[in-house]
Amino acid sequence: TPLLVFNTESAKRELTALKDCTNWQLLNIDIDHICDLADHVSENMARVSENPVDKNMFKELVEREGIMSLGLFNFMEKHGLNHSPVYTAPANNHYSWPKAGTLLGLGIDALIPIQLDVNFRQDVKHLREKLDEFLKNKTPVISVTAVMGSTEESAVDPIKEMYELREEFKEKGLNFALLADGAWGGYFKTMLIDSPGVDKVPGKNTLRKLRAAHKDKIYDGFVPYCELSEYVQEQYEHIQLADTITIDPHKSGFCPYPGGALCYRNGKMRFPIALFHPEVFHGEGDPTMGVYGVEGSKPGAAPAGILMSHNVIGLSNRGYGRILGQCTATTKLFYTMWLTVAREDDPFVCLPLQDIPKGYDLESVKQMIKNKIAFKPLVEIYRDEEVTKFLKECGPDTMINTFVKQWYQRRVRGRSRNTLSSVIQLGLSCHTMSLNSLTSNTR
Repeated sequence: TPLLVFNTESAKRELTALKDCTNWQLLNIDIDHICDLADHVSENMARVSENPVDKNMFKELVEREGIMSLGLFNFMEKHGLNHSPVYTAPANNHYSWPKAGTLLGLGIDALIPIQLDVNFRQDVKHLREKLDEFLKNKTPVISVTAVMGSTEESAVDPIKEMYELREEFKEKGLNFALLADGAWGGYFKTMLIDSPGVDKVPGKNTLRKLRAAHKDKIYDGFVPYCELSEYVQEQYEHIQLADTITIDPHKSGFCPYPGGALCYRNGKMRFPIALFHPEVFHGEGDPTMGVYGVEGSKPGAAPAGILMSHNVIGLSNRGYGRILGQCTATTKLFYTMWLTVAREDDPFVCLPLQDIPKGYDLESVKQMIKNKIAFKPLVEIYRDEEVTKFLKECGPDTMINTFVKQWYQRRVRGRSRNTLSSVIQLGLSCHTMSLNSLTSNTR
């Protein structure tokens, strides 16, 4: 059975017989080849064998010798693997990622955090450095994670560039799964999906016409829509390059149900971890959720509710995409507010953590906000091409504004009027008041 693996002598990937592959080569074959390997081997055995091959018996043999049966320690010891496998995620990863390492028996140290850039996105340069290190030491890499909307800053990682990096390292002999964590930001993909019909939401080709049609109209019912930035759009256009995508409907899907989804590029990836116990598996024709995950049997009410929401609202730019576009428009206005909320005579400054877009300077941006955004009607804001261009590119990637406040010590006659502790206490009190005023209390 031939496999496409990296050959050190020729310094390129070549078809090599399975029996001639080294352990390092087998640890770095393509996922699609892994998924089909057992079937291909049994088919080739049937061609050359005089006796019929029992596929079920062969399948049982493969399962018995696999890591799911032997366990990580016994599997590594049997095959002489000296380096425990690792997986990477950006430094602002969700707490479920280190939890996964403990669940798999890899340990928290198996998760390698990748540094972030100034916009809280994964630094591909640092990722490259770590992959070079793993390749040099022949450390197996299980996966590399791109977060499509981080929990705190809603930052979208450069998944297109990360995919290209994976393809590059394939040619050097290091291969791994590319995972997209879309738990928060997965639904933003709907902003890029067209649906049939002429009544589409404002997009690249229709915003100009909409502004022209409503040029002389000011009315209270205007609902703004803001596109994703060019960078974020490019990442969502390439999210399907990932081998798996996780998504949580209870976040940007607005579904208050205990449900989630794991989408596989190759559906066969879920088979090695499946346990077809008769309590939860009732045959191929019966819909089954409990055999492929760690949770086991679970109720069907939550996914049924999510499916209904999808069907009613729609997974396109006329459904969820429209709602998220409206939310994005409000998010961008909040960004401009945090950027300018502190006046010159205030004893504090407020600074959004996301930098202003390239090509703009802070003073001109503040002047634009003062003259064209602050206290202006929404329809007036979003029919101004200069303003809409800025709003599209500014602020967070997927709706979560993050900012910091810094309090100054007022000085009177050269001496500080407030002690450091009182300034810190003042800041904490202000933070508490802000939190309370923005928190809904239904009791």
